[in-house]
Amino acid sequence: MTRKIEKNNIALFILIFLCGFAFGQLLLKSFTKLTLSDFHVYYYITKVVMKYGMHPYSNFTPIYPYYFPPASLIIFWPLTLMPFYIAKIIFTLFNGFLLILSIFLINKMLIGKIDIRFWLLLLLSLLFYPLRFTFTDGQFNVVMLAIFTLGLYSLYKNKDVLGGVSLGVGVVTKISPAIILLYGVLKKKFKLVLVAGLTVIALSLLAEHFVGKDINYYYTKFIVKDVSSQSSGSDSTDQSLLGFIKRISHNGKLEITPVQQSLISYSIVGISGLLFFIIDLKTKKGKYTLFIDYFILTMIGVIGTGLAWYHQYTILLLPLMGTAVLIFTHFDKKFKKEKLIYVVGITLVYLSWFANLRSKNYFPKNYYQFVMFYGGVLLLIGLYVLKFNQKWLSDTDQAEFFDIKMREKFVIMAFLASVLIGFKPLSFSENLKKGRDEARVSALDYMSEVLISKKVNFKSEESNSFLLSNRVGKGYIRFDKGEDSKVLDKMYILYDDPINNEDYNFVFKSSGGSDFNLSAKMESKRYKEMYGDFYVRRNENISDIVN
Repeated sequence: MTRKIEKNNIALFILIFLCGFAFGQLLLKSFTKLTLSDFHVYYYITKVVMKYGMHPYSNFTPIYPYYFPPASLIIFWPLTLMPFYIAKIIFTLFNGFLLILSIFLINKMLIGKIDIRFWLLLLLSLLFYPLRFTFTDGQFNVVMLAIFTLGLYSLYKNKDVLGGVSLGVGVVTKISPAIILLYGVLKKKFKLVLVAGLTVIALSLLAEHFVGKDINYYYTKFIVKDVSSQSSGSDSTDQSLLGFIKRISHNGKLEITPVQQSLISYSIVGISGLLFFIIDLKTKKGKYTLFIDYFILTMIGVIGTGLAWYHQYTILLLPLMGTAVLIFTHFDKKFKKEKLIYVVGITLVYLSWFANLRSKNYFPKNYYQFVMFYGGVLLLIGLYVLKFNQKWLSDTDQAEFFDIKMREKFVIMAFLASVLIGFKPLSFSENLKKGRDEARVSALDYMSEVLISKKVNFKSEESNSFLLSNRVGKGYIRFDKGEDSKVLDKMYILYDDPINNEDYNFVFKSSGGSDFNLSAKMESKRYKEMYGDFYVRRNENISDIVN
């Protein structure tokens, strides 16, 4: 018996170490990835809107377009009060906290105690490609995962204020949590719905004051219709139902107009919702009805909203991990065949979402392009069947062999130590410098190539990104009168240095009007060896630059 306990403790320790190491590695990669990503959208666009009064739905090339509701700018605004690289670090740490919180709450609601299952859920999440991409690219999906999880927890524990505020914040950033509010109305959770509504109104009023008058009306009338049109369905990045329909049309298998595509998509979503309510009326409620219902609606809310980039499947870790716990922990032993089918099914779903969609080596061409969507459909069908057959689930824990625990202090110390090992603290400073230098080189390369290709003339002046803004025409690149209009299709705002202070900034200089010099000070040993103390781009020696 003692040997068995020792072996179990060793297994738990190894699992904790793997979680910590993977988490540390993910933090390191996320901190140092500072080249163009979605985090640039949240940071740069919020900055120019809140600081310079620019319209949030203008052309912001080379930054991606902004499709979030206006109130979301209020949420992102605090990040713009600090240098870009620090903002990315803080946002990453916040995401890390929210990920652990989400897994903790899923574990608490469905298992009730912290044992080896918590660490297994965390490790499977950390290995999940959509989540890893979300972290490194600075996406908002982990925040949405936490919002959905807090919404479920608030319904489970009757914490209406917590749930209302969380879901309200979710609605002003992504529309998908609105489906949970409809469920709240169905379940007569009127206080939760009221708090969510007040949160949306408060943030929207703040947007009217700080962003611009009638900006919410403008968004509703002119921008909402363009959200789903971001995807043409020509590749695997959009894993929504509408994306799947667009793909069928794009391949020429069916001639479907965009309006028909949307009608078909939302009709299927409507039928799915109707089926949900019919089953809800016909079936006997069980201990896990709330969870199954919530998982179904979360799936519909994400996949059925008209646009679901593959990295947004990070949000679906909630129904994926929650359903896995129900299968492995609460499936009644009397239904062995049914459990086996669900074990195989949930494994297939995880594998279909786990794979890197940008690799074509895992699946045949006609399958890999929508492998995540197919996995989502499989999970949704499984949840509907489970809702109809809740007798398969037992009220008691059916997996006591997972009940392996250690002392709390030891577990925390082991996890933090393994995070530190994965984080490589001795080389972190140099890695961060390399990340900043990589971003500098990429930014100067892009801006200089635009200036050269457009044959721009300049004022014979010198400036830098610390002294002047990153607004084209009024910023640190000193365009001659009217010359800024030549670059607006490629460069509507200018990049800032990741640090952007007196020592580290982008320096512009022109001595004759037709020439220019863009330079940035290097920090890392690697980039200093490659370029010297400064990386310089000039229009007269473009062919000599090493990319």
